[in-house]
Amino acid sequence: MSRRNRKRHVEGFALPVPFAGLVILAVTFSLGYVWLTCRCEGLGRDIAVLEKQKAELAKQFSHEEFKWSRMRSPIEIEKALARCNLEMVLPDHRQVVRISAADLPPAHYEEEDQPEYAMIERTLMNE
Repeated sequence: MSRRNRKRHVEGFALPVPFAGLVILAVTFSLGYVWLTCRCEGLGRDIAVLEKQKAELAKQFSHEEFKWSRMRSPIEIEKALARCNLEMVLPDHRQVVRISAADLPPAHYEEEDQPEYAMIERTLMNE
């Protein structure tokens, strides 16, 4: 009769090392894919919220712009002056200074004689 060597007998299931490596690699990639998908969906939700906020701010801006243009109309300015008990009149002809083109100095630049601008030359570092 043959005797069994109890020390050499392996009990359990033996998993080959290359197969175990492939399983671990597949699990790692799938977890990475799930994590990236969750991140992308979260960023997409954040972008959607920000786009709604932008649209609301644009609407508020156009509303305020309309109110401002209405307030600048002559009728509204007169109403505001009346509310503040202010009286404004047009200036007298003696208070107006008129400048004609003859009063201006002549343009002494010719095509070749354009004004020059100062320029600072320096080494670009850390910019």
